[in-house]
Amino acid sequence: MARAYVDDLGVAGARAALKSGFDAGPSLVMFVGHSAPSQWTFDPLFTSGDARSLANAGRPAVVLQFGCWNAYFVSPRADTLGHALLLSGDRGAAAAFGATALTSLAAHQTLSSALVPRLLLGTTLGAAMLAAKREVAATAPGRRDAIIGTALLGDPAMRMR
Repeated sequence: MARAYVDDLGVAGARAALKSGFDAGPSLVMFVGHSAPSQWTFDPLFTSGDARSLANAGRPAVVLQFGCWNAYFVSPRADTLGHALLLSGDRGAAAAFGATALTSLAAHQTLSSALVPRLLLGTTLGAAMLAAKREVAATAPGRRDAIIGTALLGDPAMRMR
């Protein structure tokens, strides 16, 4: 498992590590932090343009985006980083999960703690996400932003490789 922390590596170093790690074809890529519809962090760390230039051909990842707006799908005129990852041919992501609106870091932490273990057990993406959201609803009902404000872009019947 590789990690790229902006606080440790700086934006340029974390960006290079992230792109290199993505290009290596991991099964799972996860981002936690501030984001906008087409980028991770304010700096930006990773953008829709970066997604379209990835070199992980034939090895698309499942991408979990725990930042705001990365999976906004409501407007037919708005494409997000999630769309760019998913629509990059045989590169980028096989599926992208993320927020469709503003969400809190606490909600993301709660949801990711419920979701990631299920994905790693080989549960389908849809079943894992539904079970994780149900768990959050039962144990942390105040985290509604993560329960109703997140979506999967991709095939819910898919399993992580």
